Amino acid sequence: VKGISLFVVPRNTINADGSVGARNGVSCGSLEHKMGIHGNSTCVMNYDGAQAG
Repeated sequence: VKGISLFVVPRNTINADGSVGARNGVSCGSLEHKMGIHGNSTCVMNYDGAQAG
């Protein structure tokens, strides 16, 4: 989709009954060291076994 600049990923998975499940496999790998724009952070995201909502 054109123009997406944000991904919302839940920290925990949701069980079939609506309760909070195990932690999702998403983590921030490393922050990018940029020249210029420092107002927003850019990082490498690791999706190790993560599940889509």
